[in-house]
Amino acid sequence: MKSLNKENKGITLVSLVVTIVILLILAGISISQLTGNGLFSKAKMSGEEYSEKAAREKLELALTDLGIDKYTNNEYDENEYIDKKLQEQQMVVVGDMVIVDGWQFEIDRSVPKIGISLGKGNENQEIQITSSSTISSDYTKATINFEINYEGTINNIILDGEEKEIPTQENGLYKLQKEVNENGTYAIIVKDEKDNYKLASVNVTEITEDIDIYTVQDLQNFRDKVNMGATFEGRTVRVMNNLDLNTVCSEELGSWEPIGNYGTNTSHLFKGTFNGNFHIIDNLYINTTNN
Repeated sequence: MKSLNKENKGITLVSLVVTIVILLILAGISISQLTGNGLFSKAKMSGEEYSEKAAREKLELALTDLGIDKYTNNEYDENEYIDKKLQEQQMVVVGDMVIVDGWQFEIDRSVPKIGISLGKGNENQEIQITSSSTISSDYTKATINFEINYEGTINNIILDGEEKEIPTQENGLYKLQKEVNENGTYAIIVKDEKDNYKLASVNVTEITEDIDIYTVQDLQNFRDKVNMGATFEGRTVRVMNNLDLNTVCSEELGSWEPIGNYGTNTSHLFKGTFNGNFHIIDNLYINTTNN
């Protein structure tokens, strides 16, 4: 009896499907309209449109919150702060491109808001990208390097938000370089012929920036950077407190090592702006025959 009920249910379901098809045909809707470019295809398209709309709304909501933070949060900035907040919501950030549930959008960080939609693609695991950075000897700039290994066709490369000409392969690799003069995360997105993508990034941290000196340790750290070659050219160093050096230099402790050294073969000089802000650096002790 149980088996018969299952059989009856199966027959009933088949009958229902046949009835629906007959009714659609009588209404002038053919099977080809249901398939191919018909209703099923439109339903799929509608699903894609809904998916994109949902991704867009998710990003718009996040950017609205960031727009409020811009005027209420002292930690806000257009770079790391925005990246951090979007990444906390499982969004992928590549320069000015944000990927939400596979959908790619370009954002305007200055507002912040969505600029344009860039479509959808899946991650291509076959594209291999290696990255590195090299700091200049005076620590004022860095060169970022990306090498792409892929046997298929590359249609598009965006480096730090800028579309680049696809380079000629060298020993099976596509190589790109860019010189930067600010610390930060620099990203690259590589797309294949189907708009599937691969992301990579490199973090630059060693470029000298404007700094504020609050403690003796801050002053020592600044001195050590200069004496390693950081010129601080174009940067400003500000003293924010009175500083007493009696804990780091004295007749007993030895001389203070000057900021900037003048060697026979190599000299490391400070070339930035040093603003004392009317503060006092006290108990400086130097006892040396060196210049």
